[in-house]
Amino acid sequence: MYKAIIVEDEFLLAKVIENYLLNFESISLVHKYESAIEALNFLEKEKVDLIFLDIE
Repeated sequence: MYKAIIVEDEFLLAKVIENYLLNFESISLVHKYESAIEALNFLEKEKVDLIFLDIE
């Protein structure tokens, strides 16, 4: 099982990604974050395999 997080500040886009990931039994969504800082704080304590990252 792959652990994943989403880093996306737009709620609807994060929801689209989340719904898409439901199609994959091998991916477990651990958390969604609105900012990279929040995600980095989490990643200092936990490990994930996939990061879906908003890039502007």
